[in-house]
Amino acid sequence: MERAMMEKPVMEKRDELYRGKAKTVYATDDPHLLVMHYRDDVSAFDGAKLAKLDGKGETNNRINAYVMGKLAAAGVQTHFISMLNERESLVKAMTMIPVECVVRNVCAGSMASVTESAKD
Repeated sequence: MERAMMEKPVMEKRDELYRGKAKTVYATDDPHLLVMHYRDDVSAFDGAKLAKLDGKGETNNRINAYVMGKLAAAGVQTHFISMLNERESLVKAMTMIPVECVVRNVCAGSMASVTESAKD
């Protein structure tokens, strides 16, 4: 990740192309490159509850840079080019494969039932 932070291409952020739950994607002056901006927005219950969490965007940008670096080191090509700043990364424009990964710090759903019954 440190190497990615040192490379700081100058990119002009232009029109907003996509706005999701936690990030916004912007066009740049190069049609093959995009700026991915990580926001502090959080949501629950399929977007019914919205709030801000200070530092979330910065943390997600760092986690993404770390994971993309590990994938690149393993020979897996990704869209990631470099971190531009604490909240933004420069990425290749690609067709998205819609995959969602939810990480929770608490046990939930059917796993909670199994875990609770194991305590007895």
